[in-house]
Amino acid sequence: MDDTVVLSTGEKVDALAIEQALEQHMHIDRAASVADARGLALVALIQLAPLKGDPIDWSALTDEILRVNLSLPFEKRVRREHIFFVKQLPITAKNTLHRKRLRRIIASLASNLEIPLHLPAPDGAPQGFAEYPQVVNQHFTHSPAPADAMTEATLELSSV
Repeated sequence: MDDTVVLSTGEKVDALAIEQALEQHMHIDRAASVADARGLALVALIQLAPLKGDPIDWSALTDEILRVNLSLPFEKRVRREHIFFVKQLPITAKNTLHRKRLRRIIASLASNLEIPLHLPAPDGAPQGFAEYPQVVNQHFTHSPAPADAMTEATLELSSV
């Protein structure tokens, strides 16, 4: 099935269920769950809804996204460093997520660090996990990558 993500470990993840849960958040317009560049872990790509009111607290929004993990087995959870905010996800003419194109984009990458190069972040959003503050919460503890590991987003989605 097109909505099922199969990780390289053989684990199957119902991407549609995760995406629907994420899209319940008022700041999230569209979400996508795909296997990372090596197929080892799940990546969440988040397209934000138009901003209304106060600016977004990126760390708090990330924590909300991670709460979706509570319904998943440990090996299927999205880690903090695998959450990417994007300006726009590829969509079909029927206004649905273009999974095939998204999988091609991710499969073409050498590492997850390249995601912001092909799917740029919105203004003010973290460009990837190197810009997240080191946060300890009840479910995850991760150290961010060195800041020089990330580069500016320069490629447009349409060039893929």
